[in-house]
Amino acid sequence: MQYGMIYGLYWCLSFLFLVSTQPSLQSLGTILFISTPFVGFYLASRFSATVRSDGPVTYGRCYFFSLLTYCYATAILAITSYCYFRFIDHGHFIAYNLEILDRPDVKQLFASPDVQNQMGGLKIDDLKTALQSLTPISITASVINMSILAGLFLSIPTALFGTLDKRYKR
Repeated sequence: MQYGMIYGLYWCLSFLFLVSTQPSLQSLGTILFISTPFVGFYLASRFSATVRSDGPVTYGRCYFFSLLTYCYATAILAITSYCYFRFIDHGHFIAYNLEILDRPDVKQLFASPDVQNQMGGLKIDDLKTALQSLTPISITASVINMSILAGLFLSIPTALFGTLDKRYKR
């Protein structure tokens, strides 16, 4: 649970930088977001080193640890994202994204035939309407869904790395 809290706080920091309207902070948030699997690898190897004194660390045991770590991190991130969108943001994130959709280069991109084919005829105004209808709880639900899905998939290599890493022998 302690590792889940550390990982959750790391995710929260990445999230807060990503929702910023400052491009430099968004870039830092992207770097933190991309580096999250490596933090998971490190935490799994630390877990493996701690447990190794008790007996062998199997893949299943390390996978279960990784999965629980991602679940705890998801809970912390969900609380943070809900509080941010409910009490701090006041619609700035959605307004910022609506401004991006109003830029001429984005409108031109959406007007291209390739993008229209990929979007199945969805117009930019439909996307704006969908963005405006988002509530803090619906955004948080999306964050939870993406985090759990990421945790399920990232636990596979994280557990493998945790069982193979022998650097932290006791």
